[in-house]
Amino acid sequence: MIRVLMVDDRRLVRQGLQALMRRTADLECIGEAVDGREAVELANRLKPDVILMDYDMPKMDGLQATAQICARQPEARVLIVASAYDRDLVRQALQNGAKGYVAKPDMYTELGPAIRAVYAGEPYYSAMIKSLLDESTP
Repeated sequence: MIRVLMVDDRRLVRQGLQALMRRTADLECIGEAVDGREAVELANRLKPDVILMDYDMPKMDGLQATAQICARQPEARVLIVASAYDRDLVRQALQNGAKGYVAKPDMYTELGPAIRAVYAGEPYYSAMIKSLLDESTP
């Protein structure tokens, strides 16, 4: 069972992620955070296998939270799941320690494979993110 911490300030998004995970036998939501500060606290306390992290949140954004979590727990596996994505944002997320990035429009089809890949220690980029990164490579 892969233990997942969900971090998103929108309740509807968290409910949607919960519904997606309930359809899969190997994923379990062990906690929810509504902002970056709460994410840092819960990640430290719960030690999830994978953290699904939104970018745009109050109090502390997902990139700052990712940096703090990964500084305290180098083994942490953070998967950014965000509607905001451009090359610089994706690069910053990876520099801060994220192991993958899923654009929210891709999450319904790619969330399970993304969580499993990141859990296995493999980087994961959804189709929209791969396309974006490919555009920036000469």
